[in-house]
Amino acid sequence: MRFRDYILIAGASVALALVLKTFIVGVVFIPSPSMETALLPGDYVLVNKLIHGMPPDDGRSRTASFLTLPALRAVRPGDILLFRLPVDPADDPDHPYFVKRCAAVPGDTLLADRQTLFVNGRPVARVTRGSAFVQLARLSEPMPVPHRGETLLLSPENIGRWSGLIRGEGHDISLRNGLVLIDGRPSERYRVDRSYYFVLGDNADHSYDSRAWGLLPEDLVEGTVAMVYWSVNRSGISPAGGDGRVRWDRICHVVE
Repeated sequence: MRFRDYILIAGASVALALVLKTFIVGVVFIPSPSMETALLPGDYVLVNKLIHGMPPDDGRSRTASFLTLPALRAVRPGDILLFRLPVDPADDPDHPYFVKRCAAVPGDTLLADRQTLFVNGRPVARVTRGSAFVQLARLSEPMPVPHRGETLLLSPENIGRWSGLIRGEGHDISLRNGLVLIDGRPSERYRVDRSYYFVLGDNADHSYDSRAWGLLPEDLVEGTVAMVYWSVNRSGISPAGGDGRVRWDRICHVVE
């Protein structure tokens, strides 16, 4: 075999690895206890990137791609999602990816009563640090999780509920003289550009999730966590924490 053949084989292998990593499967390290007991600090997980497809580039996504792929199925409640946090990367440069469980999908209704969060009337989370979760204060009245193309009715009373979503879709929203202004124009309605999800950590008292930063846009979802392929005992955020022993019982553990 000639030297050029080796170069071609190496190049093809690298290209295949990049395609697999970008479009089909991802590898993620779990650093925190926010998803215990489904996922533990020190787990290394495989992520199915193909299952939810790849939306077209709308100019806003930080995971934009030249390729558009259809979803094999829609996100379901209970799916454990890998996603990028819907904030400016400059505000959170050290944690570009998060892993949480989907608690509500478009069409579901959210409601918070004191420190209990309800989805479609069913309690899904109870926390002891309710004052820290700013989004719960906006859910004292039932709130639908919006889908792409849905029209929201806007008023001075509910501008706080929808302002983050509208700004995240690239618009300016403000309140002036009792009128809601979008991009400087009085608006009583807003047509939603993207579908959204509400995600939670299984370890509710130790999770930074939708209760704190709001709804998750569909285009920031990278994929669904499928299985643990390797795991070592890590007690904290730092990969150096814990004793580093291999958790053999978690190898090839299917995540549910």
